[in-house]
Amino acid sequence: MKKTLTILMASLTLMGTMALPVTALAKGGRIVKQRIDRQQLRINHGTRNGELTRREARRLEAWHGKIIADALIAKSNDGHIGPREFVGLNVELNHASRNIYRLKHNNWTAT
Repeated sequence: MKKTLTILMASLTLMGTMALPVTALAKGGRIVKQRIDRQQLRINHGTRNGELTRREARRLEAWHGKIIADALIAKSNDGHIGPREFVGLNVELNHASRNIYRLKHNNWTAT
């Protein structure tokens, strides 16, 4: 039951990430979208091969949800992601990337 629920949650989160259309974000936004997608693939890969526990994966998914929300808010303000907004999102993505690496390479593994 837990495994089915985890798979369902991961699928819904992935679908939510893919729902952010590339055309909704301007040039800088496209870069942000690509980075979010690549990081999502890293999380999924870590979950599949056991490098990430369920708890770690949920934490990273929540982090990505916040970044996506921030990107949408930045886009909604004036129709595009400006230079300052891009820098802020880039900092968030850098931090998320470091967290993905750290969690994938710690001593905890999924059983």
